Amino acid sequence: MSTKPLCELVVKYMLPALRYLIAKELIENYGFPQISVAKALGLSQAAISYYMNSKRGQKWVSILSENEEVIRLIKSTAKEIAESKENVNIDLCKLCSMIRELTF
Repeated sequence: MSTKPLCELVVKYMLPALRYLIAKELIENYGFPQISVAKALGLSQAAISYYMNSKRGQKWVSILSENEEVIRLIKSTAKEIAESKENVNIDLCKLCSMIRELTF
């Protein structure tokens, strides 16, 4: 059992996987360039490149990808980002709650 708070574990291990899945959705299904994805997610283009080249977040990608509810939320988040002209607040707390139910 870990003594770290669950939120810290989610941020360290699962947030990169969520970012990867959202970035992948935006790039593959909405035609976003990496720089636009980076801006939308508040990251650098280099971070998006790392995600897309499977250098970050891959440990949890397969686990999260197997859950239909997580994928539905990823797709709706990407759609909201793609259709928005302003910054979108990603509901990480909702994603976190779902993930915790799946994994902890």
